[in-house]
Amino acid sequence: MKNIIIINMGRVFARFIIAFEIKFKRLVRQLSGEKKILLGFGEMWNIYYRVKNTAMLPGDIAELGVFSGGSAKLICEIKGRRSLHLFDTFSGLPPNEFSINKINRGEIRGGSLSEVKDYLAKYDNIFFYEGIFPDSVVELGKKSLRFSFVHLDADIYESTLDGLKFFYPLMVKNGVILIHDYYNRYLPGAKKAVSEFLKDKPEEIIVLQGKAITGFNLANKVINRFYYSDQAMIIKKG
Repeated sequence: MKNIIIINMGRVFARFIIAFEIKFKRLVRQLSGEKKILLGFGEMWNIYYRVKNTAMLPGDIAELGVFSGGSAKLICEIKGRRSLHLFDTFSGLPPNEFSINKINRGEIRGGSLSEVKDYLAKYDNIFFYEGIFPDSVVELGKKSLRFSFVHLDADIYESTLDGLKFFYPLMVKNGVILIHDYYNRYLPGAKKAVSEFLKDKPEEIIVLQGKAITGFNLANKVINRFYYSDQAMIIKKG
């Protein structure tokens, strides 16, 4: 059975971040106000911290599942000169097996490609790939790229598994793959994909639990002030 490491980030930790990470606090306030992100405080922190923490590693950054560009904007604010590769259908979820994912094609629809490009227009070194993954990655696969940080927010089993298969061998040592919806009971496909993929891999599943401080549901309405993060992380060993 695959080892699972649980890191619990509680309310005290969240208050520490608020007190000392002024830039992060400003970004959270801005992103929450723009309502182009479906992540809570703790989940945004995990992205922010891991992007900063991998800054000294070689390699690009990628995100599979862009929605309206909110998490991509968070990454852009701290990525430095690293290139960011963004993958999405930009038209909602692709076809998938409902019995596994409990969600239909076309749901969780964010911004169009043109809208997301406009939203991120001021940032450099961003590359967009529109279409169903991994078909959308054909051209990128021909290049000799490596990755230091990958954010998988693909929601469903098929896309999460395809993302792991593509990016895992391209990760540099100590590179991070951060997976959203690992403990989301409404989107069980992501956890299934991670568990299956890592069965024969040396890496552990690192579960990032903790209470987030703000968030938005699919209707962009504020949800409970405190709720658990559902992310997990893989740190490449070699």
